Amino acid sequence: MTTSAGLPDGPRRDGLVRALGAVRSLALAQADEMLGSLPDTGDRVTGRAVDDFVEQAADALRALDEAVARTLADLGSPAPEGAGKPRDQAAYGTAASQGDRAQDQRPSWGDRP
Repeated sequence: MTTSAGLPDGPRRDGLVRALGAVRSLALAQADEMLGSLPDTGDRVTGRAVDDFVEQAADALRALDEAVARTLADLGSPAPEGAGKPRDQAAYGTAASQGDRAQDQRPSWGDRP
């Protein structure tokens, strides 16, 4: 049998599906880990720039996950359980709100002892 992507069933397809599944898992785990950290730069302006960069990187990792999910669908492989969703959606919210939350939690330079 051949999938809609033109790749016949067999060891090559199975290996590709396994590799793509690993990419999805790693991309989501890294996006979650990035958004779960609060880098402390010691400077509000630099901190905001770092927060923006972290949000963009996490968004890129989630976009990678979505692209791989489409490829897996084309290969006729179901998405693994829980794939495509952050582990705790409520904890992270959207990337834009995450940066605001991270900035609010970071003490300002003058607050440090």
